[in-house]
Amino acid sequence: MDAADKAQIAVSLISIVVTAVIACFTMLQNYSLNLKQSQPEVVAFLRRHATVDGLVEIVIKNFGNSLARNIRLKFYPEPKVSQSMSGGVTFPPQLSQLAPGQEWVSIWDMDHGVKEEKLPRLYICNIKFKGLKKKTIKRKVKLDWEQFMHGGYVAKE
Repeated sequence: MDAADKAQIAVSLISIVVTAVIACFTMLQNYSLNLKQSQPEVVAFLRRHATVDGLVEIVIKNFGNSLARNIRLKFYPEPKVSQSMSGGVTFPPQLSQLAPGQEWVSIWDMDHGVKEEKLPRLYICNIKFKGLKKKTIKRKVKLDWEQFMHGGYVAKE
């Protein structure tokens, strides 16, 4: 075996090692991306009630691709309701799970009651839940009543 053959073998081995390293890196990146895209995505938002004019609901929904577990909510300030709403809004201390596309809904208040009694219009909702591999995921969402104070509607097509 002459020097040219040895050089060709060395180049081939280096090419194999570099290809293997790139393949491993690509596989790890794809695994990480797939895991991230497969995680649950729990959010909170306000929407008008479908049939009762002026009534606003709070919705906690999993828009992700997997089951969300152990969902906890904290609101700042504490949710308040107008005097027209007897009993007030109640939230469970924890939702055990939400499947992909599943939502938890509760009536919050009437838009005119919030406006007339000058209740807070902006709330921060901190959401904490467990995703795949028991990973803790945190989200911070603004719940803004202002969108309901001017008589406008968000239309569905």
